[in-house]
Amino acid sequence: MALTKIDDRGLKTPIDLLDNEKIRLGTGNDLELYHDGSNSYLGNATGDIIIENSGGNTSNQIYIRGKTGENSIGVHGNGQVELYHDNSKKLETTSDGVTVTGKLFADNGFWCKDDDVYRCGDDTDLMIHHNSSNSWNYIQGSASGVNLAIQAKSGENNITCYSDDRTELYYDHSKKLETTSDGITIGGDSGVTGNWQLETYNGSGSCGNVFAGTTGAYLYIQDTGSSEKIGILANGRASITSYKVDDPLVLSTTDSNGTSDRLIIEGDGDIRIPQDNKVLSLGASQDLQIYTDAENGYIKAITANLWLRSDTNIFLSNEAGSEYFLKAANNGASELYYDNSKKLETNSVGILVSGTTLKQQSSGEVSVQIGSTNAGGAAIYFDGDSNGDFIGGDYSWIRHTTSGHLEICADNPSSNGSIYLKVKDGNENAIYCQADGKVELMHNGSSRFETANAGVTVTSGVDGSSPLVVKSTDGTTIANFYESSDADGNNGMLYLQDGSGNTDVKLSTNGPSWFNGGKVGIGTAAPNKKLELLESSNSVAVLRVNRSTDVDSTTRDFIEFYRDATQVGSIKCSNAATTYNTSSDYRLKENEVLISDGITRLKTLKPYRFNFKINPDKTIDGFFAHEVTPAVPEAITGEKDGEEMQGIDQSKLVPLLTAALQEAITKIETLETKVAALEAG
Repeated sequence: MALTKIDDRGLKTPIDLLDNEKIRLGTGNDLELYHDGSNSYLGNATGDIIIENSGGNTSNQIYIRGKTGENSIGVHGNGQVELYHDNSKKLETTSDGVTVTGKLFADNGFWCKDDDVYRCGDDTDLMIHHNSSNSWNYIQGSASGVNLAIQAKSGENNITCYSDDRTELYYDHSKKLETTSDGITIGGDSGVTGNWQLETYNGSGSCGNVFAGTTGAYLYIQDTGSSEKIGILANGRASITSYKVDDPLVLSTTDSNGTSDRLIIEGDGDIRIPQDNKVLSLGASQDLQIYTDAENGYIKAITANLWLRSDTNIFLSNEAGSEYFLKAANNGASELYYDNSKKLETNSVGILVSGTTLKQQSSGEVSVQIGSTNAGGAAIYFDGDSNGDFIGGDYSWIRHTTSGHLEICADNPSSNGSIYLKVKDGNENAIYCQADGKVELMHNGSSRFETANAGVTVTSGVDGSSPLVVKSTDGTTIANFYESSDADGNNGMLYLQDGSGNTDVKLSTNGPSWFNGGKVGIGTAAPNKKLELLESSNSVAVLRVNRSTDVDSTTRDFIEFYRDATQVGSIKCSNAATTYNTSSDYRLKENEVLISDGITRLKTLKPYRFNFKINPDKTIDGFFAHEVTPAVPEAITGEKDGEEMQGIDQSKLVPLLTAALQEAITKIETLETKVAALEAG
């Protein structure tokens, strides 16, 4: 890692990491940022990864860009999340769901549960659903005045259903059957002219008549001697009429099992096919089939497409018409419903999903889910070129791998696509990732943190502000790093402040630097004193104090010792020697008394030869501290058998030794005088 340099912009020399070397954040290295030689990764081991605009400013947005100037993902405070294709917005969340611009494709189709409704139209005019209570399928209009058309091909009706009115069947877009308030009307040319009558007989004689004619265009089927008859009329319109009140009109056929009713038109107008698995087929090749199998109802297009058409609207609903499944409006929206609540609606720019999107979890979370069991994982791709063909390397993607990683990639044929995370409708960068280059973190559109080949640069927006702020999980500021000038005009100052704004560390390039508060350890992470140095090597000095050679050989201060504002000692060095000094100026002293018991006190001292237990092979001269205390207490620190080991400053013995020696000299001189007098006498 390169050393960090500071200028008036903040950090300018980047942190340079090799492949697979990681930047780790958190006490347990929970967040990792690294490059493995092929890809770059942002990994998280604990909790969630949160990218947010802090400070509560909802006008600041978040964008991820696949390349310069091209949005890929947009996140708006208190608002929508947007997905883009070629810088064109394709999906946007709203307060009701999502809006899709363009087409929506689903490989496995759109699924709807029992009693859920596909709804089309601005007013959910068309509904398609399956009623689980009666196993019926419904294609249903939403309200009176909304009609339904089924077309096998565009522009050619096969079935048309009119709200509160008729239902029509067509052949080759020519109407052949139409229901009316009285029954049905069959169209087309019968090929018969004039009036005609068909009379039926059994073994006893006539049992009924069929009458037909062009006068009034009628056909009657009548029981002999009875006025209760069925009439097929063309008087203004074609119709089949049963003239027996409340009796149904029944169509029956006979097979090997006997005669069975196949189609029943009730007296109140209801039409029924009374048997299961009997198919109503339409088309020359029976292409359209409608039937039920006792569990489900089916509308099938066998050899062609299935069209539901209406000149106005199409509705699919439950049997009672009280719950919509699908609505489709002519020249308008198509709507899908769930429990009679609209969930998906098409509009002029795409689709709008309300509430639940593609899947809702049991926890209530609403989500769009893309799943895959393939080795490549699940991904969303964005092709931003002019044709959108996903050919070549000109597309971007978001992928969740089978290893649990989330990858975001922006690429183009030159392999130099970039990623932007933007806010303010894409007008302001929040994060910028450059291919083969830097990563920038922005504030209000200006770079504040930038990686480079040699490391990172942290830039302050205003002189004296904090380009780097460290906070706890509850948002409390722990430390501030900022660059500024000091009160003496020295430039290039780097300050470290605590959360209350108190400056703890000042680093200067041309002025004083200092540390305020706490303990400092060099070589140790748990210092017990204000400054603690630890060196584990036997061949390296723990501390070196060095000063340039003094050519005039003057003794210079190397270390000074102060108590409050008063100097109490120093260590001085010349070019050749070192002196250790303690305060001794007469101006600092009072109550001086000559030592008169030097020999007496000296005789109490007990010098020994001994070794320290930690070094049994080395014997030295010295004292036991507690035995020196009665004679020279100021030379001893600590108490005998106390919590801390006692110490001795043997230089404090010098005054006592001097006094004792002076007393001895005086006695020697006295004895010498007496000896000299005796020798002279």
